[in-house]
Amino acid sequence: MGTPSKVSTLSLLALSSLVLTACAGSSGGKSEAASHPLARKPAPAMVVKLEKGGEFKPADAKGKVLVVDFWATWCAPCKASFPRVDAIYQKHKAKGLEVIAVNEDEDLKKVPAFLAETKVSFTIAYDNEGKAAETYGVQTMPSSFVVDRRGVVRYAHSGYHPDDAAQIEAEIEELLGEAP
Repeated sequence: MGTPSKVSTLSLLALSSLVLTACAGSSGGKSEAASHPLARKPAPAMVVKLEKGGEFKPADAKGKVLVVDFWATWCAPCKASFPRVDAIYQKHKAKGLEVIAVNEDEDLKKVPAFLAETKVSFTIAYDNEGKAAETYGVQTMPSSFVVDRRGVVRYAHSGYHPDDAAQIEAEIEELLGEAP
């Protein structure tokens, strides 16, 4: 067979890095508030298809605090985060919180079973071509972006651990307390 080509070696290294990054989410989330490239910048434009029909763009949530949560059915930390994020959403939606959970599965066949099991009330959307995730620079599942009422990304989170819920809720409460 011979020696592996440079391209296949680089591809293997990139794949290994991706797997390690994705698995990092299962051992604990990481807040990247100040270090993320989107921090303190307007939420990138994206258009995703809504589960119940229509489309969503971050501009649709202007005046609200928005959590954009990228997830996939194969992601165990995503499954763990959904009930906690839904509880935060239920508690704060009347104050102006919007949550849009953007699915990144290429094949949507597993999504209905995942959603039936997790039973959430926030908005579900689809990005099966990965364009929105690419726009946001998502490298880990789940990845969440907390956007203020003016449409500026204020916090970014990679991965998820149950202890992260309190921090995320504190960030949301801080932003809900700010004037639009």
